[in-house]
Amino acid sequence: MFYRTVKIFLINIIIFFSFILTIELFIFIFFNKSKLDCTYLMCGQTLNYKINNFGNFQDYEVIYKRDEYGFRDRHKNLQDIDILVVGGSTTDQRWSIDKDTWINKLEEKLKKHFNKDIDVVNGGIDGQSTFGHLWNFNNWYNKLDSFSPKYIIFYIGINEDLNLSPEKIKKNRLRADAPLDTTNLNLFIKIKNILKKNNAIVYRGYTFINTVLFKNEHYKEVYHSPDRKKKNYQIPNKSILTNNISVKNLSENLEKLYNHTIKINSIPIFVSQKTLRGKLINEQIFSINEFDYYSYEKLISNIIINFCENKKIFCINANKKLNFLTEDSYDLVHLTPEGSKKVSKLLFDQLKFELKF
Repeated sequence: MFYRTVKIFLINIIIFFSFILTIELFIFIFFNKSKLDCTYLMCGQTLNYKINNFGNFQDYEVIYKRDEYGFRDRHKNLQDIDILVVGGSTTDQRWSIDKDTWINKLEEKLKKHFNKDIDVVNGGIDGQSTFGHLWNFNNWYNKLDSFSPKYIIFYIGINEDLNLSPEKIKKNRLRADAPLDTTNLNLFIKIKNILKKNNAIVYRGYTFINTVLFKNEHYKEVYHSPDRKKKNYQIPNKSILTNNISVKNLSENLEKLYNHTIKINSIPIFVSQKTLRGKLINEQIFSINEFDYYSYEKLISNIIINFCENKKIFCINANKKLNFLTEDSYDLVHLTPEGSKKVSKLLFDQLKFELKF
């Protein structure tokens, strides 16, 4: 009797998982062209964080949500987005509640100024450089029907590496400039890849269990590198290495981003970035270590702004115009609510006479 019960149980388990896999494969084969890489974009996920590194903000609790398309803080229909903001973790601001992100604060200022419902959507993804932003066009935006924000703001600079090897550049380019290619994967990895990225029964079930049933279990301490704030500034004696190939490559990536944006009938606006890893005091450069971050960030900003001037497009030199204080960042790179106010004010002051709604 026992063995018969076990046998029936195992047969039912096999039938159940076979059914699930059949549905997953059916969806993948017939509908995969429109599928997003939701493992990467975190489509439909809700995560809970408890932050203790914002100074006066003790037990700062964040409910971080990305919608079914992978965007954060969107309230209009996909085809009606006014401004999409593209960037890395300094755009995503995962450890901030929606109202404390600079994107949300900019939105509120624009709504009041134009007396209109304006949707400024957060499309930031942690770690992305211009290679990642190119990936977005080829593997994300191109799969969204009628996707054409009026403006796309690229908040970029600090994730750029100007000393990449030719091999690394080639690899990044191949990944960024073309849709994902899984043809060379072995069968097991390919099936695993399908289940992870198919955004069907298995993924949605995992998301539901992970973010709904057990959401209260996911509070945790999170930070980037708050210990940076404990470092004493010094006069740097080393430049951050660059090479001509990487410098040229950044300009080429900016050109591609510009062309992609125009192609979907959006208007590009590039904004250069600044951190507190380096600063200028009485015309003397100081840094958190021996490397000259101040000059490096300024170099990247100059490449971005020179590109804008050559294209005759409106851009914002935030690297030059921002004056961050220590309390504006919790790790000298990522913003506190005070820092978000400062960035949103600068961008609003620069944009309010340029944007048309």
